[in-house]
Amino acid sequence: MEYQLQQLASLTLVGIKETYENGRQAQQHIAGFWQRCYQEGVIADLQLKNNGDLAGILGLCISELDGKMSYMIAVTGDNSADIEKYDVITLASSKYMVFEAQGAVPKAVQQKMEEVHHYIHQYQADTVKSAPFFELYQDGDTTSEKYITEIWMPVKG
Repeated sequence: MEYQLQQLASLTLVGIKETYENGRQAQQHIAGFWQRCYQEGVIADLQLKNNGDLAGILGLCISELDGKMSYMIAVTGDNSADIEKYDVITLASSKYMVFEAQGAVPKAVQQKMEEVHHYIHQYQADTVKSAPFFELYQDGDTTSEKYITEIWMPVKG
């Protein structure tokens, strides 16, 4: 499976988060969460707060200690940009395996995520770090079969 290794410095993420009972429930509700955020103007507002450390919008998956899973729609930002209504977290500096999902969102992302999880569990289980992973959505037509979504999985080292 093709991927690139990338090193990221620590990032401040500004966004909105929902928590689900487990990953399966999250998969059932994430598309609706995105849709609500678009309709309510949250995505447009977050885009104005993006400081450009990562160009695009992130879909961050966070495993919680109680077994639940949180999903955060976020941008890289800072603590000064009128953000009191948003969640703010720090993503620690890490190395990442970066995979590309080509095709219309969300189907292409869901398919690639399944492939990535299978690949990691089979071949890279001891290298993956227990930390949030994320999807990076850059500008473009997310309904296009040529659209590329990046999936960033944190690794040790």
